[in-house]
Amino acid sequence: MKIYITFCLICCCYLGFSQNTPVGIFQNHGDVGKPKIAGSARYDEATQTYYVKGAGYNIWFQRDEFQYLYQKLKGDFVLTANFEFIGDKGNNHRKYGWMIRESADESAAHVSAVSHGDGLTVMQWRVLRGAYMRDPEDEIFFTKKGFEVVQLERIGKKITMRVAHQGEPLQTVGSYTSEMKDVVLAGLYVCSHDSLAIDEAKIWNVRIDKPVYNASKTEKIQSLPTRLTNVNITNGLCKNLSVSEVNSVTGKVINETKVGAKLQYSSVLSKGNSQIWRMKADGSEKEQVTFDEYQNTAPSISPDGKWLAFISFPNDTENANQYTQAMVRLIPLTGGIGAKVIAHFYGNQSTSNSLIWSADSKSLNFTNSISN
Repeated sequence: MKIYITFCLICCCYLGFSQNTPVGIFQNHGDVGKPKIAGSARYDEATQTYYVKGAGYNIWFQRDEFQYLYQKLKGDFVLTANFEFIGDKGNNHRKYGWMIRESADESAAHVSAVSHGDGLTVMQWRVLRGAYMRDPEDEIFFTKKGFEVVQLERIGKKITMRVAHQGEPLQTVGSYTSEMKDVVLAGLYVCSHDSLAIDEAKIWNVRIDKPVYNASKTEKIQSLPTRLTNVNITNGLCKNLSVSEVNSVTGKVINETKVGAKLQYSSVLSKGNSQIWRMKADGSEKEQVTFDEYQNTAPSISPDGKWLAFISFPNDTENANQYTQAMVRLIPLTGGIGAKVIAHFYGNQSTSNSLIWSADSKSLNFTNSISN
């Protein structure tokens, strides 16, 4: 009878974590590893922002303690979000980021994109359930620190971590080939690195994208519906405004916007990528505006005439229907800073071919793909 009661208690404890307790787009959340202080998670629907509190001694050695928001995912996916600790106090090794994990077991195999309280940026992993994580065999350190945007991508068995400062393109930290099973848990985590403390993180612009091209990026295997997203040009906060269950945007938007006596347009150069140019209405005084390695398109001038917004796709984008990671970028027309990234998104040139400004020039809308 004692054995039976003990077994029931164990099952109840396990089910307490495994039962669905959704938060935002995540199917479940809870503490992994039974930290001394319970964590929590909430979602602010108005700003589409997550607030996650997590305690725990660490995510290291042969077992972990942290707060976890996750979905069960299969196959390839890309996880992207902006992160920020709330409050300046805390252990230098407190951490947040994205994690791919075989299970909610405290000793499960995992791969984590990690940003620490002191800015240390690292990709780390546990090879097998219960294995000790090794230094430096089970981690990749990045030379730069203090990133706000963190991304973790799985394509086949290859897992890649990327990061970015606010306003900048993503940079690759490194890649690791994992033998984890096809179906995994993937989500956000916070760990205080102190058993007697708890830390809170603000997490926004959260995206879970499912690639629709094979590993070679040459074969289109399906189309995705689209949604309209609004981005604040000052702080980069993205909010999904509506969902359109269509596979493409009907009609053609001409990539030309008049500003005074000038005309903005995109042009394909001899090297194969598209740059933004401008000229007078009569075609004279052509002037190149962007000079970089991206496919730049869909230029749009703000109503107050101060900003040029455009969309940038990777330079290896093969055709307008190819889905890929892209950016909305911004250039001041009055001089000063160069192009800055105000939004990272997933889409293609066929559907993400226009930018629509708000009347006050403080935000703009763009179309992107729904895959989470």
